[in-house]
Amino acid sequence: MLIGHDWGAWTSNAIAALPHSPFAAHISMALPPVGAVGLSGFSLPRRLKTSAIQCRMSWYIMFFQLPVRPHRALPRVIPRLWRDWSPRGADVSQGVTNALAALPSDSHRKAAVAHYRNMFRFTPAPPAYADLHSYRFTLPCRPILHLHGDQDGAIQVAYTENLLDALPAGGRIQIVRGAGHFAQVDQPEAVATAILDYLASG
Repeated sequence: MLIGHDWGAWTSNAIAALPHSPFAAHISMALPPVGAVGLSGFSLPRRLKTSAIQCRMSWYIMFFQLPVRPHRALPRVIPRLWRDWSPRGADVSQGVTNALAALPSDSHRKAAVAHYRNMFRFTPAPPAYADLHSYRFTLPCRPILHLHGDQDGAIQVAYTENLLDALPAGGRIQIVRGAGHFAQVDQPEAVATAILDYLASG
């Protein structure tokens, strides 16, 4: 099975679009398939409100486009993001410590920020990855389980409302109550149960 969270969910969802995926089960957390993220079925006022809220929540993506070495601000940005993304009042100190420990040098921090900078630089993928890269916006052709925290402060849970209609038969969406962006940290038992139930039903 392939389980991915956020950046990893982008990968898991894209691999689920591969006709020759080697995995028996595909599970994503926090980021629905990008090709299915939309506001169809929403009224115009709700569509505008949801888009405005998401733009505010995604401020850091635009911040990381600045040319003045935004990676140097990560020690200040990461604590803010972890607070914003987690349930209100959650203790995020360990998550912040872990994240900063994974980014000990300038080169590590530049690499992390490069993920966001490359979103707006439409350079071709290296030849070895060109086939896989072409599926990054494609809807899955295999069933997936998507888990999303109901208090996710990075990607609104509203984006999952019509998601099931875009998935192949057997797909499942589960909202994790009391969880933020890091559902597997906030509600580990609920996430584990959802995954095991999904695998048992397959």
